[in-house]
Amino acid sequence: EWEHPFKQMFLTTDLHTACIGAHEGGDGAVIITGTGSCGFSHVKGQSVNYGGHGFALGDKGSGAWMGLEAIKAVLVELDGLGPQTALTQIMKNHFNAVNAMDIAEQMAGQPSSSYAKLARYVFDAAHQGDVIALAIVKDGAAYVSQLAHRLLANNPPRLSMIGGLAEPLNKWLDPEIAKRVEMPKQPPEMGAIYFAQQSVLEQDQKVAL
Repeated sequence: EWEHPFKQMFLTTDLHTACIGAHEGGDGAVIITGTGSCGFSHVKGQSVNYGGHGFALGDKGSGAWMGLEAIKAVLVELDGLGPQTALTQIMKNHFNAVNAMDIAEQMAGQPSSSYAKLARYVFDAAHQGDVIALAIVKDGAAYVSQLAHRLLANNPPRLSMIGGLAEPLNKWLDPEIAKRVEMPKQPPEMGAIYFAQQSVLEQDQKVAL
């Protein structure tokens, strides 16, 4: 067993510190939408989290999920088995590909981050009115909205979104949810500091008793 060199050590998750930072040490809920996706709330000492099951089993609404959905749609079209989408030519240019196998071979075994890099193409095509890209973005946003509703059932005083897709997804969310989303007050790094301060204070209070 590792023996740490510190007087005291307190452990928590990156979700917890992200939430604490977003609400400047107070209670609240946070949705992380970047390469992956998940929701977390901390209210009156009770923490719960939803999603975050990892790529490709979960992480719906994330950049990796959008990239994967785009690739799947492109491969189906290139095989003549699916509807046309502007994403096909975009992906062919991106991968310098001639056919479906060229793309499949380049993406085989790639990590979630490689798929997440393709999300920007999905948003671009959606803004241009591409039906397939629109469907992907709307489906992802609907899931994130549902995740937000689930978190709000815990009555957090604030709700924030962080991550690379937080801003581009906002306009696609349920209007009710979009109104509730507030800018994070501090980054996750500050959340770790708040957590340490709170943990030391709680420890001192226990000792005093």
